[in-house]
Amino acid sequence: DLLRRFNVVINYPRSEFHLLPNSHFRDPFDYSYTGLGLYQEDDAILVSDVIAGSPADQAGLKVGDRVVAIDNNISNSMQAYRTALQQAGRKLKLIVGRGDKVFETQLIIRSVRNRRAS
Repeated sequence: DLLRRFNVVINYPRSEFHLLPNSHFRDPFDYSYTGLGLYQEDDAILVSDVIAGSPADQAGLKVGDRVVAIDNNISNSMQAYRTALQQAGRKLKLIVGRGDKVFETQLIIRSVRNRRAS
């Protein structure tokens, strides 16, 4: 979303590149925010990061938790889970494994909006 706001000019002989604002420069930003980092290890999707005060923190997620399902999707697909986590304003049901226990929690995806690009 950031680079679409610029036209890129590359000057190879001088080893320079320039970013020139285009008609999308002042478009509003709209991003989803969970405060949750995920990674895949073997056949498991694991929590790598939880930002304090974030929706993931409020949902009770901890580093090392195993994501079993997001909204009844048990595909164990990193791409499918990331896509679900990019839908700002949505409330998701997560099934999470921690140690030998499994629990359900809800995560509300926040929207981060910036009216104008700086």
